[in-house]
Amino acid sequence: MSDQRFSVLVAAIAVRDSRVLLLQRSEREKFLPGAWGVPCGKIEFGEELEDAVLRELKEESGLSGTVRSLVGSSRFMSKKDGVNLHNIQLNYVVTALEGSVQLDKSSQDHRWLEFSELRAFGLEPFMIDTIEQGLPYLQSPGTASGHG
Repeated sequence: MSDQRFSVLVAAIAVRDSRVLLLQRSEREKFLPGAWGVPCGKIEFGEELEDAVLRELKEESGLSGTVRSLVGSSRFMSKKDGVNLHNIQLNYVVTALEGSVQLDKSSQDHRWLEFSELRAFGLEPFMIDTIEQGLPYLQSPGTASGHG
């Protein structure tokens, strides 16, 4: 029987000027190489959830942000190094305080897209569902604009 574990993740649905940030994973990544999605990663032991989502945004995109709200959760199964993972992902809307992205080595490209452009962009249904949880913040005047 293989090892089984839970993994808790946070995802940053980063918005600025009514657009959402998408990152394309590097082709060198073992998990979902080349896939497009929002900044996301594991919570470190003892870390506050809002600190974790802002850290992931900063690590993956170089952007600072302000947490707007926890907007939902997602779950998915994956496997890493022979371990079956039951992943619980907490999805936050984060207002990006600037728009100039500096990618880390885990990503190879980025785009700022309006919500209406997301489906035509060819995102996986899981990612569309994740981003849709933050839709009220993409459509409400004044909530998605950055301050810098």
